[in-house]
Amino acid sequence: MQNLKIVVLAILLNGLVCSNASAASGNELNGYCEGLNGGDDVPRDQSAVDSVKCMYYVEGVIDANVLGGRDVCFPEDFTYRQAALIVKKYLEDHPEKLQLRASLLVKEALKKAIRCPR
Repeated sequence: MQNLKIVVLAILLNGLVCSNASAASGNELNGYCEGLNGGDDVPRDQSAVDSVKCMYYVEGVIDANVLGGRDVCFPEDFTYRQAALIVKKYLEDHPEKLQLRASLLVKEALKKAIRCPR
């Protein structure tokens, strides 16, 4: 199951970051995250595909240890969907940063929202 997840993630990220020579921007990620909602309802159109791309991109950044260090301490029951919703909100609240790399914005959003206790 884990191998299948990695293959699906690679395919989705390929479409996100390999469509041009540069890294994915916040604008691209924001477009994918727009259809993501806080409920359990899964859209049945293109927004469903985009929402999955959003969640898997955020998951990929987290799993790739881009966050590094101990700046973010995820609660035990924390989900990738919750992380993607945090990122979506951050992108909505900071349109001036959307030209930055998407991975950087994921890191910023999660570090700001989920700090480790000191």
